[in-house]
Amino acid sequence: MCYKYLWDNLVVRDFPSKRLFEYFELNPRRNLCKDLRTACVDSGISALTIADVVICYQNMCKLLPRANDKLVLRYESQRDHSLLEEEKFVYEGSWIKNEIRICLEFWLGKREASSVDEEDQWKCGFCDFTSQCPAYIGDSGSTETLSEYDYSSDCCSVQ
Repeated sequence: MCYKYLWDNLVVRDFPSKRLFEYFELNPRRNLCKDLRTACVDSGISALTIADVVICYQNMCKLLPRANDKLVLRYESQRDHSLLEEEKFVYEGSWIKNEIRICLEFWLGKREASSVDEEDQWKCGFCDFTSQCPAYIGDSGSTETLSEYDYSSDCCSVQ
């Protein structure tokens, strides 16, 4: 759902080029280096500056359609690319916006982390913060966790 949200925003909204240039301290009128100019020509883009590249990008995005609200998630074997499972679902814009908001609150330091749900505790085996997590009681690399622990308000997960 996040990819659809990003895609639809790229094709519907104006790209914030001024913010891009300011954030990365780019001079939009500076000429591209020879390698980038060649890459642009090879891609069918006539661009001499970064501003030209951004304008081409904006124009291309305006030509693209929004993604369908009916989404398909395909699980394929990495070995032979055979289909393992396919899930169909409908895009829920309000749900993904809420999930993004929750993540941003954590990343921006506006809320504490919380532990994963019981069915996702296997993720603790890959977490760099198990030594700081009160829900984690494993030792010697074990991924055991307290099953009776209240996971609703502690560390380890973004959500």
